[in-house]
Amino acid sequence: AEDGRIVIIAVQGGTKSEFNAGLVLRKRLTITGSTLRPRPVAFKAAIAQACLKHAWPLIENGSIKPVIHSTWKAVDSSEPTGS
Repeated sequence: AEDGRIVIIAVQGGTKSEFNAGLVLRKRLTITGSTLRPRPVAFKAAIAQACLKHAWPLIENGSIKPVIHSTWKAVDSSEPTGS
């Protein structure tokens, strides 16, 4: 979407990635990131409550849909990523 946002919260797959900078510029995207690890538990709880109140109903009624890159079977979950 034009004028959209990409929000990255924490990284589990490594800290380096490649992206098409031209596409980001043409779409006028804003990229921002953070990590919640150093934040107090109360801060994290407030974020969770806000998500339940504001975002979750939109997911439940289909107004917004998460983008899922890939899935794994539960039996494969013990395998390291990339194997």
